[in-house]
Amino acid sequence: MDATGAAAEADKTPVKRRSVWLPTSWGVISLLLAGLSLALLHTDWLWRWDQLLYDSQLKFWSRPAPDDILIVAIDTPSLSRIGRWPWNRHNHALLIERLTEAGAQAIVLDILFAEAESRSPDADRSLVDAVAASGRVILPVVFEQSAPGQLLVETLPMPALATAAAALGHVHIDLDPDGIARRVHLMEGLGKPRWPSLSLALLRMLDAGAWQQLPGVRNPNLTIGTEENIVRDYQILLPFAGPPGHFSRISYVDALNGTAEAEIFRDKIVLVGATATGLGDALPTPVSGWNQPMAGVEINANLLDALRRGIAIEPIEARWGSALTLFILLLPYLIYPRLKPRYVLMTSASMLLVTLLLSALLLHVLQLWFPPVSALVGLLLGYPLWSLLRLEHTVRYFEQELERLHAEPRAVSFYNESVAAANSLSFLQRIIPFNGWVLRDASGITVGTGSRRAAAPQANDGSAAVSSPPVDLLRLAIPGDRGTLELELPRNGQPPLSGEAMNLLHEFARQFASPARSEPRNTVELIERQIQQVQLAVADMRSMRGLIMDTLRQMLDGVLVINPGGQVVLANSQAARLLGFESEASLTDCGVLQITGVLELSAGNWDQALHSVLVEQATLSLEGEMPGGVELLIQMSPLSLTQGNLHGMILILSDITKLKQSERKRAQAINFLSHDLRSPITSL
Repeated sequence: MDATGAAAEADKTPVKRRSVWLPTSWGVISLLLAGLSLALLHTDWLWRWDQLLYDSQLKFWSRPAPDDILIVAIDTPSLSRIGRWPWNRHNHALLIERLTEAGAQAIVLDILFAEAESRSPDADRSLVDAVAASGRVILPVVFEQSAPGQLLVETLPMPALATAAAALGHVHIDLDPDGIARRVHLMEGLGKPRWPSLSLALLRMLDAGAWQQLPGVRNPNLTIGTEENIVRDYQILLPFAGPPGHFSRISYVDALNGTAEAEIFRDKIVLVGATATGLGDALPTPVSGWNQPMAGVEINANLLDALRRGIAIEPIEARWGSALTLFILLLPYLIYPRLKPRYVLMTSASMLLVTLLLSALLLHVLQLWFPPVSALVGLLLGYPLWSLLRLEHTVRYFEQELERLHAEPRAVSFYNESVAAANSLSFLQRIIPFNGWVLRDASGITVGTGSRRAAAPQANDGSAAVSSPPVDLLRLAIPGDRGTLELELPRNGQPPLSGEAMNLLHEFARQFASPARSEPRNTVELIERQIQQVQLAVADMRSMRGLIMDTLRQMLDGVLVINPGGQVVLANSQAARLLGFESEASLTDCGVLQITGVLELSAGNWDQALHSVLVEQATLSLEGEMPGGVELLIQMSPLSLTQGNLHGMILILSDITKLKQSERKRAQAINFLSHDLRSPITSL
């Protein structure tokens, strides 16, 4: 085969339709959703929703409080028994001495002693001596304004006390815009981040070599040398171990008076701080709940426990957060077109759940916080947009197919709309006796009339008679309340119309019941109209198939439709009877080779005949005989569609047994006559 022929054959090869529809419009929508989600991710529009999810996850992420961390609480019972705050510093000195004697591993005194006690200098000296003698006391550093509108200053313990302390650390907790404490910087200071947090200072005192490499997000804009600004570094999100009251605690007054046994302080890290309401050292946290802030000393205990366990939550880097968001939004673009519509909603809900689970997994396993709300918004918008796009595509497809269907002529039309009703009724008048007819629409307006009057009787003087022959009026309702068809039946003593005649008239009236078309007023009406049109088209196709099958079934000849592979795809009962099969269903299950095995051609062979029809597209008329003596006329023709593609062949089988018998008898009679005519001449 040459190149031209090969190209021609390739053009005839049907193109395989893509099983997955990936429209350009869905790609554009996916890109827009991705851009919107990225914009939401890097702005504060959805920040509160992200924090709400973060807080919810923290509430479900609790861990047991460590046994070696103990809070000595300056609580309401202590205030009622010792007196109003601030207390005499002899009390703090005595507490430090008792904790040291009890074998406390470290003492964190979350109390600021910025100024000397003017009324009791001995109390300051006793406090300094107690701190120095213990050698394991950590004191806080505070950043504050000396007066409203003034610059920030670092407030340290009074010099003698700062020198005596084992370490100093800041107690500054960052508050988010919603006023909730979620994050802390491990290093802070004015001009440079010189001060570790109070918990980090404690850990460095216990093991300085183990805390040189710090977790947390670094500050890319460290400002060194400007003493007016707070410089922060190593930011982490606080992984709270539990709600307020989660850590073990005893009352300050019990520890001071010796009510608590000294053994409970042995090898413990003791944090001393205010927990009483009104002392102003409590902050709302994600795990606090309503109206239950967490004391600053307990926040430090949570930070201490998290650092020791190696739990330091960090916000995910911007580039990785963007990449993860894009990956999540890429899934609907790839998956939705490959799913059946009933599975898309379930898949969309699954993607939402998986996104939440992914955020929780990153938080609890890798200690990375990925804000998922921007991706969730993209997924939530993606499903209705995909559904709308698919619906619009389906509507457009139906419109195109229905337009093509209306543009094509119907294969069989019982009622030709282009022919006037008068022509059809004139035909019916030849077989059913009625004189005239009137066709009215649903509103009663006459849309057509006709009559066939007999010759009027003549009067005695030759003029026409005035009276008309009596008639009966027959009204036929058009289905669907589309109007009526009225027929004038003569009263001439003829019998009334039979049931078969009435059925024919009712069937004829159905042609006027076509639904009225109107332009849709909205999208819902458009879809309903298209659904109705599809239903009508499907009903028409079913009716057409039924008509074809009934026509084939009532034909006197046998008809078979055979595909290019030699399989019988359509047959009528006459073909099954002529070929000796039980039914047309059993005939359609076999191939043409089974037919050629029982039907013997009178001339030629089946292979040549099939080659001529299927390959050369020739039309043949042959004769064959069945084993029982039934003789058949076999008409074979190729089956081609309007595009010219070969789709098999048609076999028409006609029983010519009686015709052949008549021909043989006629031939015998002619032979006898010719023999008798020749016999006298021979005898002469």
